Amino acid sequence: MISSLTPEIIYEDKNIIICHKPAGVPTQSSRIGTKDMVSILKNHLIKNTAKKNASREPYLAVIHRLDQPVEGLLVFAKTPAAAKELSRQLTASGFGKYYRAQALGIFEHNEGTLEDYLVKDGRTNTSRVCEENVPDAKYARLHYKVIHTDTLPSGEPFFPNWKFIWIPGVIIRSACSLHMPGTL
Repeated sequence: MISSLTPEIIYEDKNIIICHKPAGVPTQSSRIGTKDMVSILKNHLIKNTAKKNASREPYLAVIHRLDQPVEGLLVFAKTPAAAKELSRQLTASGFGKYYRAQALGIFEHNEGTLEDYLVKDGRTNTSRVCEENVPDAKYARLHYKVIHTDTLPSGEPFFPNWKFIWIPGVIIRSACSLHMPGTL
C-alpha cells in the first residue's frame, strides 16, 4: 500500500505523470472514500501547484488502467492536449503494454503463444477458459518468453520451478493464470 498516500512519481512534467501503482490500490474507483491512484495524484497535484490554481480541481486523465491486484507503471495526462495525444498513441500502438510475471513450473518451450477463449464472470471479476460458442466468449492470444531462470552456482535451478517471463499484453487479465498451469 502507499505509505501515507504519497505517490511514487517516476516522471513528471507539465503534461504527464508516470507513477508506480502498488498492488491492491485501484487505478480509479467510483466508490466514495476509496483511495485510488486518481485521488492520490490529484492530492499530490494540489499540494504541489501554485496558489493561483488552488481553487479548482486539477485536470488528470487516466490513459490506461491496471487491475487492482496488479502493480506497475501508470501514465496520466495533466492536460487535455496530452490526454488526446497519449490516447492516440495508445490506440495506434505508439507505446506498448508489457507484463512481467513469475510462473512456477517447467515450460516445454522458452517462448510460445497460448490461444484460447475466455469469458468474464462479473460477480467475481475473474475470467476462465471456455469454448468458442459460450456467450460473451472473447478470443485471447498471449505470447510469452522466458527471460530468466534462477540457478545455483552449480547450474542447477535455485527454485527449479520458477520462471520469469515477458508478456506483451492486450488481453492479459487472467490469461496468464489460466494458461500457465496447463503449459507447465
